[in-house]
Amino acid sequence: MNKKIISIILIVAASVFIIFSIFKNTYAYDYKEYDYTLFYKEDSNELAEDIKKYIYDIDYLIYNNSDFSIYDNLNNNYEFMVNFAIDYINTHKDKYQDKIVLLEAFKYTDNHHHDKVTNEYIDIDTIYDITNKYFGVKDFVILNNNINIINKYISLSSTTNKDIDLNIYSIDIEKKASVVQANIKYTDDSSTNYIYTFKIDNNILKLYNVEVR
Repeated sequence: MNKKIISIILIVAASVFIIFSIFKNTYAYDYKEYDYTLFYKEDSNELAEDIKKYIYDIDYLIYNNSDFSIYDNLNNNYEFMVNFAIDYINTHKDKYQDKIVLLEAFKYTDNHHHDKVTNEYIDIDTIYDITNKYFGVKDFVILNNNINIINKYISLSSTTNKDIDLNIYSIDIEKKASVVQANIKYTDDSSTNYIYTFKIDNNILKLYNVEVR
């Protein structure tokens, strides 16, 4: 095999490696963007797709931790937001493993009336980071009955018993000044509308409320 052929093979191999690396990094960036931040976009179709991907990661946490009949809006329900944040951490524990500490065991009862115990705790600021990221709310007083606080560390008292398999059937969005509403239907209940209301804060969408109609 002459040097010219060897050079061509090396160039092709290097090109394939570079293309694969670019694709891998691009995919990782997109996943992280949808996992953490929902940016406002003027293009309604793009915004609808972004909201669909965003909701897919959190909707079962919303339904496991909320009672749509007892609050005016999700954004004011601090107990819900704490439970949401704790369950989010437990669901994505690999991302928070370095922040979790082991303290005294805490016994509690979850939303399904199951007795549980945990000795895993995380700093309260991490809870506020999550509630601020999704709902634009932080630094509120935590009064949940199912948690224990030790020196600004909060017990990871999970309220979610199991995942709910929610598959989005359709999504329509409507823009109103600084508010975006997403009308979502799920495949197992296409006759029910789930209205997700987002407020636009510095070009980022924060979840304000969820209504069932």
